[in-house]
Amino acid sequence: HESMMAFAADLSICFQELDSRVDTGMAEMRTDKLKQLAFLKDFGDAEIWELLRWSQWQEFEDGEAIIREGETDDAIYILVSGSSEVKKGQNVVAMIESGEFIGEIAFLAKCKRTATVSDKGHCTVLCISANQIERASERCQILFQRVLISTLTNRLVKTTSQFAGQSAELQEP
Repeated sequence: HESMMAFAADLSICFQELDSRVDTGMAEMRTDKLKQLAFLKDFGDAEIWELLRWSQWQEFEDGEAIIREGETDDAIYILVSGSSEVKKGQNVVAMIESGEFIGEIAFLAKCKRTATVSDKGHCTVLCISANQIERASERCQILFQRVLISTLTNRLVKTTSQFAGQSAELQEP
């Protein structure tokens, strides 16, 4: 039964790809935007094209929810441009700036979303599902995992420092 569901998902993606026409100018513009993100600095053109191929480029307007607390999905988002606010209930707990992940905890833990992330102004995100990452090349997966681990580590250090009443950031060697 699981293999049939996986086959159906693969078939669905194939039909989506056949149905969409490639706009070379748009693809190059999106590639350039991703290359500008510092956390993708180790990604070559091939890996960036892979990310674009297996993801969805989405635009959000001011106040629009990117993810909602309590929802379940298997996606992780990269904030390509703009900023977003993270809320637990009615409390703003963080701001996310361009070049950062959104929804990484639920993505990794495979659990319901623990916060709502809403756009502040206008933002662009790259939505990547777990199934899509599994289809990427080994090099792309490794680079993606390194960036994700680095992001999580930096957020943990920042949160721990804030909790302790200090301001510190992890420095890359």
